[in-house]
Amino acid sequence: MITPDTSDDQKSPPRETTVPDPSLAVTPEPLEEQNSSANSPVRTMETGRPPYATVGSSEINALPTLPLTKSPDATVANPAMAEQRGVASSKNSVTSGTGIPNLVKAQDPKTTDPEKQDNAPENLSPKGGAWNWIKSFWADEVKFSHVKMGGFVVIGTCVALAHHFFCNFLSGRPSTSVEFSFLKFTLDLPWALTIGNGLAWLVQFLFTLSIGEVIAQRFWHLLHSKPIDLEKMDDVYQIQTTFWKPSLWHYATTLSVLAAILLAMSATLSTFTSPALSVGPVLLYGPCSLSTVDLGSSELLVAGGSATPALVQLAIRTLESGSYLPPLPSPCGNCTYNVMYTAPALQCSHIDIASSPFLNDSATDIVLWNTTLGQDPNGFGYELFVWLRQGNLATLGNNAEPEIVSCKALNATYYASVGYITGAMVNTTVQIIPYVNNPSGDFTIQQTAFDAMMLALYATVRGTLDLVVTGKSGSASESSLIAYSPVGNFTTASWTINGDLLTVLPSLMQNISIGLLAKSVAADTTSSTLSSVPDGHCSVETFVYQYDRVRLLGVYGIGILVTAICAVVGIYSLRTGKGGSMSFKNMMLAILSPQMTGKEGADVLPSLIRAVNGRFVPAEHPAPVLG
Repeated sequence: MITPDTSDDQKSPPRETTVPDPSLAVTPEPLEEQNSSANSPVRTMETGRPPYATVGSSEINALPTLPLTKSPDATVANPAMAEQRGVASSKNSVTSGTGIPNLVKAQDPKTTDPEKQDNAPENLSPKGGAWNWIKSFWADEVKFSHVKMGGFVVIGTCVALAHHFFCNFLSGRPSTSVEFSFLKFTLDLPWALTIGNGLAWLVQFLFTLSIGEVIAQRFWHLLHSKPIDLEKMDDVYQIQTTFWKPSLWHYATTLSVLAAILLAMSATLSTFTSPALSVGPVLLYGPCSLSTVDLGSSELLVAGGSATPALVQLAIRTLESGSYLPPLPSPCGNCTYNVMYTAPALQCSHIDIASSPFLNDSATDIVLWNTTLGQDPNGFGYELFVWLRQGNLATLGNNAEPEIVSCKALNATYYASVGYITGAMVNTTVQIIPYVNNPSGDFTIQQTAFDAMMLALYATVRGTLDLVVTGKSGSASESSLIAYSPVGNFTTASWTINGDLLTVLPSLMQNISIGLLAKSVAADTTSSTLSSVPDGHCSVETFVYQYDRVRLLGVYGIGILVTAICAVVGIYSLRTGKGGSMSFKNMMLAILSPQMTGKEGADVLPSLIRAVNGRFVPAEHPAPVLG
């Protein structure tokens, strides 16, 4: 560039209309030396700007030209021009083609700032690579809006399916640590529930993002479709918190519905899907070490022909408790199992006093309760006889007929279902099996065990309860455990039993037989009335993961359907050109339109902004002075 002479003896003439010198770019002839004239139309321009020649229409062909050497873009300065005072030249002004400054580029800091004039050329194509592609895709708001509306629905659906397969994998498995074989790590209960809740929250998050973008598109769609009162725009802009207002449902119905759906989705989706995976008790069937009653393996009669003390104690405790003794402890924890064994069952019937071994009452002794044990005349074993007279002691007399029953022990099979879920519980089914007499006449150990059971029952209910009459008054005399047991109700004024003898006595024997499962009643520790069950199985209560498929898939199905419909509505607004973006930059461009600001160039925003007194201003705006 040739620097113009700025001596004091030369004054710059006023500016005139300038046009580029065409001879500088197209004339290859050598520049002829000319003497400067005092009336030359060439004037000096400001330093740093492209030189412009002010000429008349008849003098254009007389202007100097620069020869082209080696290439059309290479220019050689005319030495004569260096001698012309007040003339400046610029390569940029020559090669630009027109020399007319671009008013838009004039505002570009690359043009006005000398330090940035040598920067890289503009409009460079982006470099290749996945990261640059992602950045360019992210910057494309139209494409990214499609992803947020439609893509997030697809991604959320995939996460929902992953949640389903995760719960389905855990369903039915014990809540103890579960090993994922394909990932080689264990997962305990708290983490399993946390992962399930996290997947539900992620689905909800993706669906709400999609609906939120749809709301942005329908916001612009509404403003493109009809005018809105400026005072109402506050409610429209804040539709997610003002959708409940009746006025909005009138002129912004779709937006209000979308905002309500967004609120419902964010509050209910993860709330209703999380309980789909829970932990609860179930019974798992498996092998167990069980025991059952075996009366044929141990002798229950001791010297003197009485039952073993353990068996008598079992019978007395059964009478006093009013129920069977539970089989404790449990052999399998919280479990249930079934066993089958043989034990006696009592069968009772009414008889008259003539068929019983009892004698009639005396005038001064009224028998209320009495028992006796004798041999069964029609078979083998024992027969129990019970005498009962009950009622008000003041009105009882010899004229009240007694109730007499005869009970025999029969061979029975007990099908017992034992459970330890909520305490020890036993449910039994009793099947009577007729005796088969031994042809040799010898008693087997099982038959003697049945006799011992009858002896233990007799020891429990034996004794008398009498009303002794003295003149016109009487007093009760008792010597039986039955008077103060749950079976009887004895006071100084009355005596009754709970039920009838045909039910009470067989129930008592059945409870004693069930109590045989509690412990061995053998005479010593060398033998046992309990034996192991070969190949025993039980149902053990185990806490396992429980998956409610209907709940999870139903809630997710509704969420996917609703979100997909909303996404279609939003994509329609975007495809028809009525959508938009709620970004801050785009909102500023939308508000600072030429029609709104009343001046052109409103779409040129400053690169940096800040707030001054609650208004946005360019960053170079002076800060207010604080007094």
